[in-house]
Amino acid sequence: MLIFSEAAVLLTITYSDQFKFPLTKKEIAQRLIKISVTENKLGETLINLSKLNLIENKGGFWKLSKGTDQVKNRLRRANYSQQKWLEVDKLLSVIGWIPWIRGVAVTGSLAVDNVTVNDDIDLMLVVAPQRLWLSRVLVSLSSLWVGKRRTWQGNEENSWCFNLWLDDKHLGLPKNKRNLYSAYEVCQTKWMLDKAGIEKKFYQNNYWVKNLLPNYFNSKLIGASKIIEAEKSGYESAPILRFIGRKILSILDFLTFSIQYFYMYSHMSREKVSLSNAYFHPRSTKGQIYEKWFSSLKQIQSQDRRVVLVTGVFDLFHQEHQNFLRKAKLEGDLLVVGIETDDRVKKNKGLSRPIDDQQKRLQQLQLFPVVDLAFILPEKFDTAQEHLALLKLIKPQVLAVSSHTPYLEEKQRLMKKVGGEARVVYRQNPDISTTRLTKLT
Repeated sequence: MLIFSEAAVLLTITYSDQFKFPLTKKEIAQRLIKISVTENKLGETLINLSKLNLIENKGGFWKLSKGTDQVKNRLRRANYSQQKWLEVDKLLSVIGWIPWIRGVAVTGSLAVDNVTVNDDIDLMLVVAPQRLWLSRVLVSLSSLWVGKRRTWQGNEENSWCFNLWLDDKHLGLPKNKRNLYSAYEVCQTKWMLDKAGIEKKFYQNNYWVKNLLPNYFNSKLIGASKIIEAEKSGYESAPILRFIGRKILSILDFLTFSIQYFYMYSHMSREKVSLSNAYFHPRSTKGQIYEKWFSSLKQIQSQDRRVVLVTGVFDLFHQEHQNFLRKAKLEGDLLVVGIETDDRVKKNKGLSRPIDDQQKRLQQLQLFPVVDLAFILPEKFDTAQEHLALLKLIKPQVLAVSSHTPYLEEKQRLMKKVGGEARVVYRQNPDISTTRLTKLT
């Protein structure tokens, strides 16, 4: 359904707008929320949204219309990011010696090449079980040694921010963190160190992301590979010594956690820590992004444009169809037309119909001058609930119908639920119809 692809594309572009991050066509296809579309369908959708003046293309990047010049901003930030990536190599050399680190991934703005000059480098570390807090001590000391440790005050610029820690037995995000913001963060991670196939395990343990970002998640899961393999030592101690050593280190890790938790407690706000994970995000970034996102969507919806919706078959697109649509257009600023699927037409009008298939009918309507947007109606479109769902999605002020429309009272009732009205805008000439035209041929 074209209308739902347009809603998904608009949601996707609007979400990225909060980060001043315009998207290429390929990036939109990858980042689409909840649906997948073909390349041709995406192209049609972008053109339709552009005609409605909701989005615009600047230098190959798609963004919301009437916004700031985000393309120059993105290119400038991409240049800043290249310098930051050089620092990641230094980071790996500083902490890579720690034996319990299984994986290191860049997250946040740098992961998508969208940093400012003084941004920190956000990182996720995966460590061996019962070694998280020992590893954190060693990482903190190592980054402090090179002047890159971020403190609780958070005033340091260009620091290394180790804000997410997981052990490799607890790679899945908890249910209370499974949302669209986290789904994008999962997919945007750039793995720089992988000692035991951690990258792939991370995506497998966060399979819930596929429900929100199917294309993005699939590309990450398929592309997951080992960046740097673990080096095996040529010497191994006796099993009993290894067992005793592991137990001692596990006890030390628990003691280290207790000491650090006691120290952190007075500083903590939104941070969540345990023996197996630590989420150091003192600011509600997700909340801020959602607030901006909803604000942008409301601005789009509040634009002073009166939407008129028309639905029908429009087979053998004849003069009466065209006269009706011209009258409907006079009722508002945007004329949106939904056409019935071939299967529904056969079901309602007989196996000999439609004469023109749905793609041809759709193309004819899209080329008709007064039509701003045309789409194919859902295959399941029989019940009042299904009709109401479509009305809530489009939010038309007017449902334009002709004098011969059936169930007018029911249509008026449904339109009242979305704050609009069903209105007869054209008295049809009974001598001209698709049925009569087919009998003449």
